[in-house]
Amino acid sequence: MDLSTEAYLWTDPTRENAWCDAVMGGLGNRAQKYTKVASQQLVSMLIIVLAKESLSEHISEVSTTYTGVGLLGVMGNKGCVSVRFRLFDTYICALGSHLAAFMNQTEKRNQDYAEICKRLVFPNVPDEKTAYATSLWNDGGDEGVQFIENSNVVRNWNMQNSIFHSDHLIWVGDLNYRINLTEAEVKAALQRRDLKSLSEYDQLNIERSSGRTFHVFDEGEIDFLPTYKYDAGTNRYDTSEKRRAPAWTDRVLWRKARVHLEPHAESGHHSDIQLTSYSSCMDMMMSDHKPVNAIMHLKARKIDIEKQAHTKSAIVKLVSEHKDDRGPDGRISSSFVDFGDVRFMTQKEVSITLENTGQMVASWHFIPKLDETVICKPWLQISRVTGVLGPGEQTVIDFRILIDATTASTFNNDEDDIDDKLILRLENGKDFFLVISGKYIPTCFGMSLEKLARMKYAVNSPENDRSQRSSRSPSPESSQNGSMPKEIWRMLTFLWNKSTLQLDGLFLESGNLLLAQYITKCLDTGDNFDSSILMGLKEDDEDEEPTTSSPQLDAPKTDHNPLARRQSREEEEAIESLKHTEEAPNTLEEQTAKMNVTDDDDDSQEVNEAVSPTIGANSMVDVLIAFLRFLPDPVIPVTLYKRLLDGTLNPNVDQLIEHMSAVHHSVLLYVVNFLRDAIKHSPENCVEERTSKIVDTFATALMRPPVNYSDRNPRLTKQKKQHVMKGLLA
Repeated sequence: MDLSTEAYLWTDPTRENAWCDAVMGGLGNRAQKYTKVASQQLVSMLIIVLAKESLSEHISEVSTTYTGVGLLGVMGNKGCVSVRFRLFDTYICALGSHLAAFMNQTEKRNQDYAEICKRLVFPNVPDEKTAYATSLWNDGGDEGVQFIENSNVVRNWNMQNSIFHSDHLIWVGDLNYRINLTEAEVKAALQRRDLKSLSEYDQLNIERSSGRTFHVFDEGEIDFLPTYKYDAGTNRYDTSEKRRAPAWTDRVLWRKARVHLEPHAESGHHSDIQLTSYSSCMDMMMSDHKPVNAIMHLKARKIDIEKQAHTKSAIVKLVSEHKDDRGPDGRISSSFVDFGDVRFMTQKEVSITLENTGQMVASWHFIPKLDETVICKPWLQISRVTGVLGPGEQTVIDFRILIDATTASTFNNDEDDIDDKLILRLENGKDFFLVISGKYIPTCFGMSLEKLARMKYAVNSPENDRSQRSSRSPSPESSQNGSMPKEIWRMLTFLWNKSTLQLDGLFLESGNLLLAQYITKCLDTGDNFDSSILMGLKEDDEDEEPTTSSPQLDAPKTDHNPLARRQSREEEEAIESLKHTEEAPNTLEEQTAKMNVTDDDDDSQEVNEAVSPTIGANSMVDVLIAFLRFLPDPVIPVTLYKRLLDGTLNPNVDQLIEHMSAVHHSVLLYVVNFLRDAIKHSPENCVEERTSKIVDTFATALMRPPVNYSDRNPRLTKQKKQHVMKGLLA
C-alpha cells in the first residue's frame, strides 16, 4: 500500500484501485460471479468487500469510513478502515486495522482499540422496517454501544451509527499484540509445537479475558504458527540483529452473540457467526508477516413486512386501550451541565437522567430557543435529542463538548464562551431548562497569528495577571512591532543551530509523543524548554550559537521565575523517566507513533536511547508542524492558494509581501529561512532525503485550499504544491 509521507495528508485512490483490480484478477474465471461492494484505504491499510452477483441486488446502505490513531492520536500510520452495509435486513460491519507496535505497548494498543470504537461512525438511514433494531442497540443494554457511551463520547444515534450498530461485526488486521515471553522461550515452545502454552501468554488473550480490550469479541482457536516476524522471502523467523520474538500479531475476531436473558431465546439481532476455518498462509513470502484467513458462516434476516405490520397494529391497540387520561410527567436528575475547565481538542462529557414519572408513554425532544433554528452550539453534541419513555422508564442523555480547530477561533477571540441554555420538552407536558457552563482554557494551538503576535506573554503564563506584569520586562520578541508570534520564534530558535541542523535524522525520524506534550505545555505557559529533557544534555553543556542566517534574538530568561507553573506529580515522573535513559532503555521511543513510515511496520525502528538529540529535535519539529496545521488561517492565505498552484503568482517570499499581512509574511519568511538553513547544513548523506521531506511536509503545513475547493487531480495538485514549496526555498 501507500507508505509515502503525503499519504498521511490526503487520499490518493490509485493504489486502492490497483489492489482492487488485482484481487478481482486473482479470482480468475470466477471473477465474473463477484462484484465489489466497497473498498476503503488509509495509508497502509485497505479493506475490500466482495459479494456474489446473486446477492448484489439485496445489498444496500453501503458506507465506508476510517480513522487514524497514530502520531498526536490522529495520523494514519495506525488506525482502521471499515465498511458497513445492509444484506437483506441484516447489517454487517467489517474493519481492518493496524494498532500500535512494540512488545511493551499493550496499553497503547488497548487505547487504539477504544479510540477506533469511539470515532468510527456511519450515517443512519431511518427505516421503519428495521427500527426495532435501533431500539435494541440504543436502549436494550447493548454492551458495545454502552462501551462507547461510557467512554466520554456523545453521539446522536438518530443520525449516526457506531460499529456496534450491526448484526455481524468482523474485525481483522495487524493488531500487533505480542507474547509475554522472551524470544528464546517462544522459540523453545515452538520447537515442541506447544501452541497452547504460548497462547496463555498471548497479550490479546490476556487483555480480552480481563475485559480491558476486545471484550465483546470472539476468536477461533489458534492452531497455526505465530505470523510475525519472518525474514522476508523465507519461513525463517527473524535472524536480524533485533531478533524479534515470534507473535500472533495478525488476527480475525468477530462480535459475540448477544447475551439473552431467556435461556432458550432466539438470537435476536446478533446472530451467531460460525467459524469453519482459521489458518495462516505460510506460502506467502513477500512480507515479514504471514497472512491469516478465516471462513465463516452467518445468518441474514429477511423481515416479513405483513407480519410486522400486524404485530405493530396489535401493540398500538393495546397501548391505546390502557392510556391514562393525565398528561405525561417527568423529571431530570439535574438542570446544570457544568464541564469545568475545557481545553482545546480535549473532549469532556457530562450526563443527566430523564425519567418518566407519569402513567403514560411520554415522547420527549430538544427544541431550539426562540428565534433560533438549532438546538445547541456547534461545540456541543447531545447523544439523544428525541425519544420515547414508558411509565417509570429512564434514559441517560450525554452531553459532550469539543472545541476543535473549527470553533477555537471564536473562543480565542473572546467571541464565544461556554454558556448556553437548552430546552427539553415533554410532548403535551412541561419543558425542562438546562444550563450549559464551563471555562475554556486558552492555548496557542488554534489561535490566529495576529492575536499571538499581539500577546506580550504566553497564553497561560502567570504574567497575564496585571498585578505581576508591571514587575516583569517583556521578552525580546514582543518588541518586534508584533510581527513574530513568540511561540514560533521559540520553536525555531530551539532548532536553529548548526549542531541540531547537522543531525542525520532531523526531519526524517519520528519524535516522541510525551516530549511533544511537554513542548506544548511550555509554549502555553511560557516555561523555558529544558535541554536536559529534550536533548539529553547535561546542565553544564554549553548552548551553541545560532547560525548566521537566524535572527540574533535572546531567549526570554525565566529560569528562576518564582511564579513559574508547578509541575504535576505525573509530569515530574515522566520527566524523570526521560532523564534516566540508562535505567529504562527502549521504552519511550517505542511509545512514539511514527509520522513518517518507511516500512510496513514501525516495529523495524532501531531503538538505542530513550532520549537523544535527534528524538528531542524531531519532537519539536512535530509540534511545529501541528502548530502550523492548526492555525485557523494558514500562513499562506487561502486566497493565494489557487494562484500559486496555477502559476499566476510567483512563489517568491519577498514578492509575496504585498499579498499578505505583515504577521503572515514575517512568519513565512522566518520559517522559510530556517528551512533553507536546515537544507544547507544537512549532512551530505541525507541532503536529498531531507529536502524532499521538507518540501512534502511544509507544502501542506504552510498552505491549504479554501473551503469547498474541489481537487479533481490529487496527484497533480501534489506536484504543484511541491513546485510552490521549492520556489519558496529557492
